[in-house]
Amino acid sequence: SRAPREARYEDGFEPYVVAPTWLLPAFDARFTGYGMNKVQFHRHLAARGFRYVVHPRWFVLTAPHPASAAQRALYG
Repeated sequence: SRAPREARYEDGFEPYVVAPTWLLPAFDARFTGYGMNKVQFHRHLAARGFRYVVHPRWFVLTAPHPASAAQRALYG
């Protein structure tokens, strides 16, 4: 696509986002360890009416990495 397009929020959604920090709610520092912190943050954004827009020329790459100690403790 050559134009930005909206992505519909779904439970479990964990996108990378670009936004001004003053616009975003504070990240809940009570989350520790592994799991559900980003899911909860994006659920909060969706409930507040934030929209997710995919930019046609921006992208993020991630590389495989070993499981963290917190992930291993949670999932074995």
